[in-house]
Amino acid sequence: MDIKNNNQQFGPLEGAKTSSVENETPKKGNYRMIIITVVVLFIGISGFLVLTNANIKQQLIGRFTPNVGGGGAARDNNSVPVPTGDEKSIDKNLPWIDIVSAEPGQTYSTADTVTLYVDASSGTADITGFDVLINMDKEYFELVDVTSELPNFQIFKFNNENHVSVTGIKDIEDQGQSIFENARLLKLTLKPKKSGTSTVSIVPAFDKEVTQLVDVNVQVVKPQAGSEQVTVN
Repeated sequence: MDIKNNNQQFGPLEGAKTSSVENETPKKGNYRMIIITVVVLFIGISGFLVLTNANIKQQLIGRFTPNVGGGGAARDNNSVPVPTGDEKSIDKNLPWIDIVSAEPGQTYSTADTVTLYVDASSGTADITGFDVLINMDKEYFELVDVTSELPNFQIFKFNNENHVSVTGIKDIEDQGQSIFENARLLKLTLKPKKSGTSTVSIVPAFDKEVTQLVDVNVQVVKPQAGSEQVTVN
């Protein structure tokens, strides 16, 4: 498992002195989460169960996102490479989001299915939502499915040309704390396309989107980013 520091968008991480909680509300690129929250609130109050159907869910989100800057419906610039972190170890005392293999060290064939997980720690922050940007080489892998590993969080997936954006929103009826400590957020199911070694990584930021955790006070927690190498024979 390779872990990567956020080396551009979140500033230098210099030991435990670095504060990962910014005293600011989510900016323009984070409006998608706010809008989805409003949608979930409306549906919860109305008593509809539309969001239990994945196809209807995607249609519903799509009706609210086209005019939102930096949202999941926005197009990527094909010529712009998706930034990733480096290979240095992160400070586990600070918030982080990482990709881990269900079978560490396993070598796969093109006939196999690859299962990866997105894990996270939020420090002391009580989390009510998150955005995760995931990058993988589409020549090597097809992303078959993304599911939530948190029963009290509902997820929304946005397929972009250069990455996949996943937004998680906590159930409004759940009043308990959600402090992530090596918490398993997402399950990724991949289908290998060809032989070779490729990296699936958390992208700290791309254009107006960012990987982030948002706490109960609507404060942004900026996590360190991780990755996982997958080898296919």
